This record gives sequence, structure tokens and C-alpha cells, in this order.
Amino acid sequence: MPASRLAILRLLAINHPETLGVMAIARSLSVNPAAITRQVNDMENQQLIVRQPDPHDHRRAYLMLTPKGLQLFGEVHKRAHDFEKELQASLSKDDISTTNRILTQIRSRLEQMG
Repeated sequence: MPASRLAILRLLAINHPETLGVMAIARSLSVNPAAITRQVNDMENQQLIVRQPDPHDHRRAYLMLTPKGLQLFGEVHKRAHDFEKELQASLSKDDISTTNRILTQIRSRLEQMG
């Protein structure tokens, strides 16, 4: 699953059962709304999300995960946690500390660029 799709899935799962609009998702993920729309169209075709029209403005729609989307997120979330546990079991505390320090520096540099 592409990271961008996973980010949308995660955001909708966190907010479930509340709905989110494309613009709110784009702002939250710091992504172009057109890119979100493309992902949303694919996710809708896969029956992972549903669109609910805005009753006041029919040009807008709000998104919500389907049961299939919630199940997929749960599976991906569990696999990520299982991977993290296995990884932590195979690394020393010094390895984990060094990795966290390096990733923090990378994140900081990327944020400065962005």
C-alpha cells in the first residue's frame, strides 16, 4: 500500500466515525488536494471509503471509512506493531537510541527544507 494511501486511511480511522473533507485531509497531511482526490478516487473504487455529500454545498463531500476500510486499517496497524516489536527485540538499546537520534536529525532537516 502506498504511504500516501496509508496516511489517508490512518487519518480517517483516527477520526472514525466522524467524516473529513478532502481539504481537511490535504491540510493535515500537507499534501496537494488534487493528490488526495486521486487517492480518494482509487480508495472509493476499492470500497475502502464512502463519500457523503455536503447537504449545504453539493460541490463538497465528506469521507468516511467503510467496514472494509476499517478492517484493512486494523490489519495494517497490527502488522506495523508486530514488525516494531520484532525489530525492537533484535536491536540493542544503543542501536535504538542512535536510530532515534539520526531520524530526529533527518526530520529536522526535512522540516527546514519544507
